[in-house]
Amino acid sequence: MSVKPYTFLFSAVITSLFLPASSFAASDAVTTVIPAPQDLQLQQAVILSRHGVRSPTRQTKEMKDLAGQDWPKWPVKPGYLTPRGQQLVSLMGTYYGDYFKKEGLLSSEQCPGDSEVFGWGDTDQRTRLTTQTLLSAIAPHCHVMAKNQADLKKPDPVFHPLKAGICTLDKATAIKAIDKEAGGSLDALDQTYAPQLKLMSQVLNYPQSSYCQQMKQTGQTCSAVIDIPSSIKMKKKGTEATLEGGIGMSSTFAENFLLEDAQGMQDVAWGRIKDQKTWQALLELHNLQFRLMSGTPYIAKSNGTPVLQVIDNAFGAAAPASSGFSLPSGNKVLILGGHDTNIENVAGALGLDWTLTDQPDHTPPAGALMFERWQDKTTHQQYISLRMVYQTQDQMRTQHKLTLKHPPMTVALSIPGCENIGDNKLCAIGTFHQVIEKAQLPQCKI
Repeated sequence: MSVKPYTFLFSAVITSLFLPASSFAASDAVTTVIPAPQDLQLQQAVILSRHGVRSPTRQTKEMKDLAGQDWPKWPVKPGYLTPRGQQLVSLMGTYYGDYFKKEGLLSSEQCPGDSEVFGWGDTDQRTRLTTQTLLSAIAPHCHVMAKNQADLKKPDPVFHPLKAGICTLDKATAIKAIDKEAGGSLDALDQTYAPQLKLMSQVLNYPQSSYCQQMKQTGQTCSAVIDIPSSIKMKKKGTEATLEGGIGMSSTFAENFLLEDAQGMQDVAWGRIKDQKTWQALLELHNLQFRLMSGTPYIAKSNGTPVLQVIDNAFGAAAPASSGFSLPSGNKVLILGGHDTNIENVAGALGLDWTLTDQPDHTPPAGALMFERWQDKTTHQQYISLRMVYQTQDQMRTQHKLTLKHPPMTVALSIPGCENIGDNKLCAIGTFHQVIEKAQLPQCKI
């Protein structure tokens, strides 16, 4: 659902931790009045953004074999941000810039300094270009340049600590955690989502696929992708866990259909998705796979610790920063250009949950978690708010111009362990630091 910007309960009184970023001892609790919106000043924002619309990351033989027809061709290399995807990102960046100027965080008269607006993107083309596009739209004609790791061939530990070898997954622990998140059994999950898997089979024209034809020749049943049971595959070095089987493959297919739609293609999913109910059902398979493989707390904390570390340090955590890059002093806006997996990692590590109106993808292209630091003008007490900001499916289809009067959708998020004050779920900054620190795994810090 959307929320009204920064409306708060006005007269309630609470007892909690309301301390400046430099001090947050639990023994220093004070009593304070919930601030009115006009008493708050925005001081800083950290945006963890997914890249924009990209082409499918790969066209595997399996993808071709499971569909009863050819997949569409894309105008860019596999996994690259498309020109249309870049335009949709730019629309988001323009909105961010207008919003920050309205709130007085950035000047509407002059360009921000290099330290004020800073962007760090992952090494992929789609993440680097997304980060740069956001910066260029936030501060047009100002030549603010995004940064990234120099070696593009190695995993950036900020976004991929497991692949970078910072820490590893224990196979037994990971499988046990995934099973728990799945409700105890992947087999039961296949049955629970049987209607969605059957629907995916219809959209794929699966019975006519070469895969099905080969199975039938050997006397095997081939009616729906549910016939391919789910299982967990772990890489030997503990760098990744993947969901194999019908649900895992359907997750990829559903995401590809949504990307086709956002790209403005004709005959999305071969013209077989007729209504929003079908979109919602198909993306349930994608959202499920992401929740299991990126949002399961053990995996989420392992992969999400460095991003949480960066966010915590940006807001002045007491612990020394060691985030893989040096955030300049005086920073007001930090853009972290990552992936849907990074957003899901943070959600799983912190216990966040949300439902998006008019958008079936839980972590859509160019969607972002936006953390904001506010200060009470009178008491100087500081708070963090957190929102999911995203474009609806229709806004992406139409390349809808985003303005302060016609903004992207936002959902204010509660952070478990925080005070979650008012409509926008304010968290005292001292509490926020404690919650963020608790969500990290020491062995995965960078």
